[in-house]
Amino acid sequence: MGFWISSAATAAFAMASTAVVLTALILVEHAAPRGRHPLASRLKGAMFWSIYIPLSAVILAGLSALWRRLGVAPLATLPLSTWFSWAGPAGPLLSGLAVILATDFLNYGFHRIQHRLLWRFHAVHHAIGEMHAVGSYDHPADIVFGFALVAAPLSLVSFGAGSGGVVVQLLLAVHLKYVHASTRLHFGPLRRLLVDNAYHRIHHSLDPRHAGKNFGSITTIWDQVFGTAYFPAPDEWPRTGLAETDEPRSVREFLTLPFRLDPARRIAEAPGPAAAAKPAGT
Repeated sequence: MGFWISSAATAAFAMASTAVVLTALILVEHAAPRGRHPLASRLKGAMFWSIYIPLSAVILAGLSALWRRLGVAPLATLPLSTWFSWAGPAGPLLSGLAVILATDFLNYGFHRIQHRLLWRFHAVHHAIGEMHAVGSYDHPADIVFGFALVAAPLSLVSFGAGSGGVVVQLLLAVHLKYVHASTRLHFGPLRRLLVDNAYHRIHHSLDPRHAGKNFGSITTIWDQVFGTAYFPAPDEWPRTGLAETDEPRSVREFLTLPFRLDPARRIAEAPGPAAAAKPAGT
C-alpha cells in the first residue's frame, strides 16, 4: 500500500508542478508568440501529459524502490562544497554548475542513444509537428531508459552537501519545457553556451541541413565538443515533425506509436533528405 500512496503523492506533485510551469509558458507564448497554435493542439498535449506523468511516477517509483532494495551505494563521493570553498558565497553556485555539467553530459549521451538504439520510443517526441510548451510530450517508456542510462549512473556518485540538487532539478524541469516553447523569448548571445528554444528547435527541424544537430539539453558545450552544434540565425525557425509519421492524434496512437513504426525507415540520427519533401501542414 505504501508504494501506491507514495506513487500517487509523487504523481500529484508532478501534475501540479507541471501544470504551473506549462501555464506560465503558455502565457509567455501568448505575450511573445512565435506562430499561433490551435487550442485543440494544446488540449491534446495536455491530455498526453496527464497520461505520461502518472504512468512515469509509478514506473519511476518502482525502479527507485528496486534500486534501493538492491542496496546499490554511491561508488564515489565528490565533495563539491569543499572543492569550491575558495569561492566563498559563490561556492554553492559553482557546485550546482558542476552538477549541471555532469547531468548534461549523461543526457547528451542518452539523447544520442535514443536516436541510435531507442528511436521507436523517442520518435513519439520527434513526431510533434505542432511543437510548443504543452506539445513537448514523450512516450512513458522513456522514463525507463532515462532511469537506466542517466539516473542510475548519477546515483553512483555522491556530490555531497551544498550542491543545490533540489534547486538544480527544479530549474532543469522548467528549462526542459521552455526549450520547446513557441515564443520569441530566447537567450540571445547566451545561446552560445545555454540551450534555448531556438537552438533546440533545430534538433526537431525537418530541414535536412539540421540533421543530427543540437542534442544538448542544457548547455551547448557537449554539442560543440562532439561537433553536433548548429547555431541558428536570428530568424531561423524551421518546421518540425517527422517525414515518416504524423504526430499522435489519440491516446491509443500516443501509446502504441513505437510499436507501429518500421525501424528500418529511421535508424540514423537525422531526419534525412526525405524530410524536406513532407507537405506543409501535415
